[in-house]
Amino acid sequence: MKKLIIIIISTLCISSYVTAENYLVWGTTRGDGAGTTNSGTSFDCSAQAGGFGTVSRDLWSVNSSTGASTNIASFDTGNCDGLTDSGVNFNTGSYVDKNTGNFYALQDDNTFKVYNGTTGTLVSSTATPSIANATIVGLSHTGTSHIVDPDGFKMLEKRSDGSIHIGENSLVTREENGRQSLYAVDATGSSIDLDVNNGSDLLVNGTSVMNSIKATTALGAAFTSITFPKDTGRFSCGVGLGHYSSENALATSCGKKINDDMSISAGGSHLINSPDNLGDLPKYALKIGFSYSFGNKKKKVAKNKVNNFDNISVNRVSLLERQVLALKEEIKELSEMKFEIVKLKVELEKQKRLATNVSY
Repeated sequence: MKKLIIIIISTLCISSYVTAENYLVWGTTRGDGAGTTNSGTSFDCSAQAGGFGTVSRDLWSVNSSTGASTNIASFDTGNCDGLTDSGVNFNTGSYVDKNTGNFYALQDDNTFKVYNGTTGTLVSSTATPSIANATIVGLSHTGTSHIVDPDGFKMLEKRSDGSIHIGENSLVTREENGRQSLYAVDATGSSIDLDVNNGSDLLVNGTSVMNSIKATTALGAAFTSITFPKDTGRFSCGVGLGHYSSENALATSCGKKINDDMSISAGGSHLINSPDNLGDLPKYALKIGFSYSFGNKKKKVAKNKVNNFDNISVNRVSLLERQVLALKEEIKELSEMKFEIVKLKVELEKQKRLATNVSY
């Protein structure tokens, strides 16, 4: 038997719903002389004019890379001896639904027979159009633009707000306010978390987000590990090591005490084991700062004096008490001596007057 596809009713229709690299093709097959149709029915076209005729209408899957074709459905026409007309037509207006991958075969009564674009099995038949004598001259799809898999689940959908949804429980992206938003929703439309896992890393301009967090945390930890005691000299330096997850950093910092109220410090921190996927993220950090003391310092001094008294030993208190008593005794003796001096002064004045009287 010699078979040849002689009529291709539609141009080749690329459809990712059949397989990722296949076209879905529909057309008719011619039989020369005697042979067997694609459905396995024997025929003889010798009695036909020219000895050939259309023996079947067929659906083919054609590999876009290799050109290999596979017949997925065949319907006999009844044009040659031995054949019974299947009643299936591929009239102009037949099409592939790019949303489902199903093939819609337009019949003589303006109805469609719907076939699965992968298996070729009959899915459904549409009802007779309600508009009498209508002639279909064009087809168009309405509603939301979307792509579905052979099971009818949405793979890709563009909604009226411009958002593109990937999958049933969608990863969503949309351009708004000059930015490209990216988020995820569940089957109810509620927002859910995005989880980058299974060994993948999240990069921004080639820089790992997680390693950036680790690196900056290690740099900060190295700075905070350096402390300066309050009672140090007017100038001091320190070295510190910071570690977070797999990142390590070394820092050094120096400070100067300007006066009792003000001090200033500066330092730098550097990553020790810098990973390759930090991109343009700097491998070091710098700091500089100053501090100034506020508050009532007199109250603080008074408090310190009270604390000093609390630290005086018992022996010291006893010594002070003895010294106080000795001073009291000296004061008493001085008072007595002052009394004697007054008495002497009075007696002296008396003797002086007596001497004066004798001379007259």
